[in-house]
Amino acid sequence: MKVVALFGRPNVGKSTLFNRIVGGRPAIVHARPGSTRDGRLEPVEWRGVGFRLHDTGGAGAPDASPFAREIRALAERTAARSDAVVFLTDARAGLTPADEELADGLRRQRNRPPVVLVANKAEGVHEVAAAEFHALGLGDPLPISAEHGLGIAEVLDRVVEILEPDLGEAPAREESAEEGEALRVAIVGRANVGKSTLLNRFCGYERALVSAVAGTTRDPVDERITVSGREVVLVDTAGIRRGARRRSVDAFEEADALAVLMSEKAIRRARVSLLITDAVKGPTARDAQIARLIEDAGCSVVVLLNRWDLVTARAARWAELRLDVRERLRHIGHAPILRMSAMTGQGTAAIWKSVFRVAAEGSRRIPTPEVNRFLARASERFAPRSRRGKEVKLLYGFQSGVAPPRFRVFTNCRRADILPSYPRFLVGELRRRYGFRGTPVRLTLEYKKKLSR
Repeated sequence: MKVVALFGRPNVGKSTLFNRIVGGRPAIVHARPGSTRDGRLEPVEWRGVGFRLHDTGGAGAPDASPFAREIRALAERTAARSDAVVFLTDARAGLTPADEELADGLRRQRNRPPVVLVANKAEGVHEVAAAEFHALGLGDPLPISAEHGLGIAEVLDRVVEILEPDLGEAPAREESAEEGEALRVAIVGRANVGKSTLLNRFCGYERALVSAVAGTTRDPVDERITVSGREVVLVDTAGIRRGARRRSVDAFEEADALAVLMSEKAIRRARVSLLITDAVKGPTARDAQIARLIEDAGCSVVVLLNRWDLVTARAARWAELRLDVRERLRHIGHAPILRMSAMTGQGTAAIWKSVFRVAAEGSRRIPTPEVNRFLARASERFAPRSRRGKEVKLLYGFQSGVAPPRFRVFTNCRRADILPSYPRFLVGELRRRYGFRGTPVRLTLEYKKKLSR
């Protein structure tokens, strides 16, 4: 699918326009320049033509904000790889030297993509001021207001004319079915454990900023790739840090809080989470918190021990780490554990085999007759008892859903009277009998009232 990049200096409204076109608020919007760093990539359809819209970071002066040099370089590379560029300017601020510098860079590209020049914030009297942007030499500027939704249709019409010059028979979007079937994989973990490095390794190019400074990633970074013939949507999330969600007057801390909330949302939307922890330092309390989020979201999971290339005495360390992961990350003790190095690529090829396996385990279905035979064997092995010593009978049960697997078991006793350890015992027996490795299993006990004659 073709890609259209939103490009321009900081704080001209790129993320606001992105949210307006895509719908909702998938990208972080803040009045402080520099909120967007890696940018989001979302599918869009207009007049029967599908494309992917890429929100890039503001291409500002190299020393204007943290990571400004890296953000600008990444935005310029993204624009150069795109099929079309929407170049945003600010009609209120007028033509600036920064706009002229960016426009000059676009014109100098050897095989530059077509450019749609847009003058944002042009509502009211500012609409007249949009005319001065003709001086950039990138065609007629389109006056719009991303905040109020004015002029958006004209921009999309211009983009579609570039992507599909002949609209006599607009092709149907074959990708729409693939998008629904694509496996969503979230790369999660605490700050600065190598999530963006792993994303870049999978993509084969620098899709996300990588820095030694914790908190570099803010917006979840989506990238669609094909692995062994299967469509996968990779989501690189912001590092979940202690206290990031607290209220603060500092603009960047507010953006960090939004980033953490969006990371948690990405976990809930994913089918599989890759939880990255540091093989040198081992799992921490923050990793345990993230493991609990993954379990509560019902997401399948694979634990990755990154920076394995820096580990010495590997045999002893591997045995120690396996015990440590099972103990500290007990909420996902069922997950496979892999060693790898996102920097060197060591062990990364084996990740996909585990990802597809745990995704299949999360979609596994057990026939109802088999579930009832399992319940009979389980009650023979360990007969359930109520708090009052009354015998509890497992009447029948069935699997009610997948992703994660969910089971409903009916008994002759109310749930409050049954010891809480018994549902955990049944889940453990389900895992021992059927696997379900790397995926949560939900089991509920329900009271079945005996019908009187």
